[in-house]
Amino acid sequence: MMKIPAVRLLALLVIASISIYLGRYVFDLQHSAIIFKDIAYWTLTLTFGLFLIFLFRSLAKDWRAGSLEKPPRRAVVAGVITVALAMLFSTREEEPGFHMVMDDLLIAGVAQNLHNHRTADFPSRSVQVGKIPINLISSVDKRPVFFPYLGSVFSDITGFRPRNTIYLNLCLGALLYGLIYVAGYRFAGIRGGVFSVILMASVPWLLLLMNSGGLEVLNLVMIMTCMLLTARYLRTPDNDHLGALCLGGILLSQTRYESVLFLLAIGLVLLWRWWLDRKISVPWVLFLCPPLLIPYLLQNRIFENAENWQMFSVDHRTDPFGVQYLPDNLVKALHFFFSWEPEMGNSMLVAWVGLISLIILAVYGLKRVRKFPQTSYMVQTFVLWLPAFLAVFLLLLLYGWEFDAPIIRRLALPLFLPLTFAAVIFCLEVIRRRVFHNILFAVAALYYLAIAFPYTSQGGYRYLHLGPREVAVSERFVQTLGNDRAYFVTEMPFLFVLYGKEAVSVDFANTRPEAIKWYLAQPGSSPLYYVGRFVLDPATGEYKSSAAVTLDSRFEVTPVMEDIYSSTRKVVIYRIVGVKDTEMPEPAKPFESLDEYLGFWMANLP
Repeated sequence: MMKIPAVRLLALLVIASISIYLGRYVFDLQHSAIIFKDIAYWTLTLTFGLFLIFLFRSLAKDWRAGSLEKPPRRAVVAGVITVALAMLFSTREEEPGFHMVMDDLLIAGVAQNLHNHRTADFPSRSVQVGKIPINLISSVDKRPVFFPYLGSVFSDITGFRPRNTIYLNLCLGALLYGLIYVAGYRFAGIRGGVFSVILMASVPWLLLLMNSGGLEVLNLVMIMTCMLLTARYLRTPDNDHLGALCLGGILLSQTRYESVLFLLAIGLVLLWRWWLDRKISVPWVLFLCPPLLIPYLLQNRIFENAENWQMFSVDHRTDPFGVQYLPDNLVKALHFFFSWEPEMGNSMLVAWVGLISLIILAVYGLKRVRKFPQTSYMVQTFVLWLPAFLAVFLLLLLYGWEFDAPIIRRLALPLFLPLTFAAVIFCLEVIRRRVFHNILFAVAALYYLAIAFPYTSQGGYRYLHLGPREVAVSERFVQTLGNDRAYFVTEMPFLFVLYGKEAVSVDFANTRPEAIKWYLAQPGSSPLYYVGRFVLDPATGEYKSSAAVTLDSRFEVTPVMEDIYSSTRKVVIYRIVGVKDTEMPEPAKPFESLDEYLGFWMANLP
């Protein structure tokens, strides 16, 4: 007979209902964004702080009880060497930079504002009054903010640098390999840990993103953290282990959009543990979880604006999700996972060994389903998390973007985890023949020599995006300016704000030519630059603008830097020297004080 605390369950249901109502239905889109911007930092600080407290308490409790696993020294040495070699391989060809434009730049901008102002928005129009930068326009981004939050903490500790989110990802990459090694070791000993890292490090997209400033590496870190915490909770189902797991799940859900689906895995784990214990346990930490998700719900409302799905970038697809996309995306998914094309950035080693192992394990497990409660806690964790991974896979199949599109492939990274661990469980734990293991590692070594090294050296997958090359040109130019003041008119104002420069978007500048003419006439104004992007027109042999919005023809410009970074594309940086056919604003009367001049100056900024 199962014990059910009816009052506590009812209270939890009420709190969850109120939290959903507050997050989704009380405020309109505009007010939701304002509230989210102001509370995101503080709720994440509370969530992250509580997570660390519960994690420390659970580890301390296991240490005192003597149940904390103490691996042999050779396992630790093997793990350190494996992680070090994996990081060496991951950074040997990849140059750290903003590889996923616009994502990386917007994330860095949010991290900058969280660091400077504790607000979860990014600057898109910035000026300097004296030497003080002022953000005149900031917007709430659609991307979850746990990674930018950690970026702000990183800046709090080390001081702000434009590339801090990239450096943070390199640290997280080493942590990810360490967690993967620990999980593999729990599945199948030292060989399992080493083989797990070998498999995941063979995915070129992972290597690229470790050297970038995006969300994906932290997403994998939090998935691995929560999986390991699941195994600990199943073994020791007390409130501290449960608190660490649930709060880790709240943080995971605020790492990537689709990662909220992994809360399904945590819910399934709770149901399974309650079933085994024949009682339902509802400790006070569960009451905290729904309110801590309110910021996620407020931010998620941004997707009510159809433009934020970017469906205008996809031919013949208008709805963000639909069953009609499933057949085509299933074919595209097979193409992504099993293609030999180097530019896919996949890993045939993980795809083939992992899928075959997963299919055999499914058949093998169905025949032994009654023995499931007696299997190791790591295997139970793997099985209980599989439905959540399948839910993520299904969501990607239903998405309006093609599964193998360059911008979408990185979303499939979490799916390599179950394939990796399925391979470890089957090949190293179910099959225990040493000869087979030696052959397996020989195949992995051959794969690296014949495929992984050449693929990552060629880097075809990393050159599918032109944005990073254009960003690199702009970065080089702004770095030549050093601490000199400069004002940029650009499609990416947030890039230049990262470097402490004044910036405004092109479309905003086009609406205020009179203000720019007045600004240029002032003796204390900064040099004004425009960043232009161009593509070769084969019909005329001349370059034409490839920008979504170009500078109005009334602006008079002179080129100061040109970088032809490919056979068909270039970036040109111009200095804006005047505005024709435009009358600049005049004050109603002569200025009688500096305050009057500054007031008029602020009112007529570009």
